[in-house]
Amino acid sequence: MTQPSRGRPRSPQVDATVLNAIRALMAEVGYNRVTIEQIAARAGVGKTAIYRRWRTKGQIVLTAIGPNLRMSTPSDTGSLAGDLEAITRDIVGRLTSPGAGWALPGLVSDANDNEELAIQLKEEYIALERAVVGALLDRAVARGELAARPDVNVVYMVLQGAVFNGVFVSRTGVTPGLPGQLARMVSNDLLGKPSSPGRRPPRGRGPKGPGR
Repeated sequence: MTQPSRGRPRSPQVDATVLNAIRALMAEVGYNRVTIEQIAARAGVGKTAIYRRWRTKGQIVLTAIGPNLRMSTPSDTGSLAGDLEAITRDIVGRLTSPGAGWALPGLVSDANDNEELAIQLKEEYIALERAVVGALLDRAVARGELAARPDVNVVYMVLQGAVFNGVFVSRTGVTPGLPGQLARMVSNDLLGKPSSPGRRPPRGRGPKGPGR
């Protein structure tokens, strides 16, 4: 949440200058090394002008990269697997965008120590993402693919968590085929289908081999 303005009305030009300054600084030195002093110097404003608008660096960054983080509901693909693949591709696009790539790890770390920032991140972005996932699951229920809406949080954590881990934690990267693979895995599980396209052997029997 941004700090309410005091005294004179806020200048949209100052807001834009500060946000442009922090984007440029993050690209140059990374989130963790950016300071309020550097932001003020790059923007050509006093620190007071910044603190009149935002309480912390994290809140400035969240405002600056907000458009890159906001998820929108994808068009109906006609199937649960297709919808989940579309939303996973959206997650990949947002988490690998320049603004998010520079800022998210540090932002999440700061949110662990700043309750106000954590609440803002949750209310403005995470809650929206979960709502979009819920809308896709409701579509599947309406189509008759699912009998009832499954746990939205679990589905969201699998999709978002897998991409976040690949981009920021394990740094293994995200292959072009990952969104489709994740979507099939999750949709197959929800629909009660085998994860492998191969046919399972009959229960109680192992695969035939030599001498059988």
